[in-house]
Amino acid sequence: MEGGAILSFTIKQIRYFIATSDFGQVSRAAVELNVSQSAMTAAISQLEEILGFELFIRNSHGVSLTRDGEQFLHHARTIVGAVNDAIRMPKKAPDTLKGEINLGVSYTVMGYFLPPLLLRFQRAYPEIEIKITESHRQVVETSVADGPLDCGLILTSNLVNTSDLSYELLVRSRQPYIALNVDEAWHTARRYWSNVAAAPTPLLETSSVEAVRTLVGAGLGVTILSDMVYRPWSLDGQRIETIEIDEPVPSMDVGFVWSGSRVANPAAQVFLSFLKRTLKHGSS
Repeated sequence: MEGGAILSFTIKQIRYFIATSDFGQVSRAAVELNVSQSAMTAAISQLEEILGFELFIRNSHGVSLTRDGEQFLHHARTIVGAVNDAIRMPKKAPDTLKGEINLGVSYTVMGYFLPPLLLRFQRAYPEIEIKITESHRQVVETSVADGPLDCGLILTSNLVNTSDLSYELLVRSRQPYIALNVDEAWHTARRYWSNVAAAPTPLLETSSVEAVRTLVGAGLGVTILSDMVYRPWSLDGQRIETIEIDEPVPSMDVGFVWSGSRVANPAAQVFLSFLKRTLKHGSS
């Protein structure tokens, strides 16, 4: 592609590409978007032809992103997010645009889930200020239930205080963490291994997701990672291959929590509605 060339692709092609990358299979993405598999395949092929490079590596288990596809995915999400924000602009009521949110966030959610959503929310609602406190899930639970936090974004699959807190599921991760000990990762992993006859003896436990990816990419071991933190490349450029697990595994769910005994913060309600809208359309 020569510099200055004008690319002509559609938002539909971009949405199909994002869905396929999220589900790892054209057939599953087609079912989710309620379109035919042939239409999905044709749209992605047309997008690859327009871009001048392959987006996916096809294999017996489905598809995985190429390195070019991984880089384009970030741009694709930005494109769809900007379009969704533009469509919603006229629908915003002036009295919902101001306020302050004291938000508690657990470590994994902060590192791999929240940042792109936060940027988009601040662009859409510049008069709503979000003050973020990052901590362990248990601390966020207590601070939301008793104050001073208005709400939290945490791994609700491990939620303990269900009597004092209300919550809403936002994203369900399809796989657990293994050999990663940040933000309750190993605790979640044990829920999987307790149901099978064998259990791993970790070569190394680390709180660094990047270290896990680098070690696996170098061929020093294998791991099971949540699709929230999985990337097909390590930091030093080594390819990381994946294998689907057939057995049922515990999910890691990201959810929005708030106190069941206090009046909900109106600005926090706007934030929750934004998250639900955005994530429903797969444009985070």
